[in-house]
Amino acid sequence: MFESFAAGGNVLIQGASRGIGLEFVRQCLADSRVGHVIATCRSPANVTDLTPILSDLKAANPDIILGGGHFADGQLFAKQLADLNIKPKALSLVAAVTLPAFKNALGPIANGAMGPSHWEYGVAFSKEKAEKAGVTWIGPSQDEFVALFKKAAGKDLMPEYHGAEAGAAILALVLGVEKADSLDNAKVRKTLGDIKFMSFYGGWDVDETGKQVGHDMIDAQWQGGALKIVWPPAIATGTLVYPKP
Repeated sequence: MFESFAAGGNVLIQGASRGIGLEFVRQCLADSRVGHVIATCRSPANVTDLTPILSDLKAANPDIILGGGHFADGQLFAKQLADLNIKPKALSLVAAVTLPAFKNALGPIANGAMGPSHWEYGVAFSKEKAEKAGVTWIGPSQDEFVALFKKAAGKDLMPEYHGAEAGAAILALVLGVEKADSLDNAKVRKTLGDIKFMSFYGGWDVDETGKQVGHDMIDAQWQGGALKIVWPPAIATGTLVYPKP
């Protein structure tokens, strides 16, 4: 994602003390194209005004801002960036950005904002791709899953990644039970660590430490009021806009 990034640019990372934010710091420090990394901790709970923090941020003049948090954090952060006329070339926030409520709440301010997600409608995983990769395909296609989700919800509601992840977890459990030919927890768990497969949600491959290494995250960006998948290129539904509007 740094391919269009000007060498020597500055990156500000919100929520850098642990988890994803800390990993962002490590990766940016390891990238020779990044000039300065400005690492900050998340704001206190129930905060309603980030102006003091953002005023310091404005002085740092970051080219890229990477942030962690939940919906309320991200919405407040993005809105007050705009209020203070802080215009980074890229803004990426975990969790908040890919939710439709983010765009609904912020309107045009949302355009250009991006964030990672486990799944968004439009990813191109299919039975044909599974066959080409030499792995088992399980469950419904993406469109079939969406139709089943809407039927279960009883309304025309497009699933977010939370619902897709829950559906894929059930598919994985069913396959694990079938392959293990048992309901024994230990046997099913071992089987799930041994098999590889693909579903509408993506790949499954668990390494020897128990980590999921077969599922790729995606990056999505709001463009003209629509959420476009911009990474990885193989399943992209749009091209990254950089610098952001």
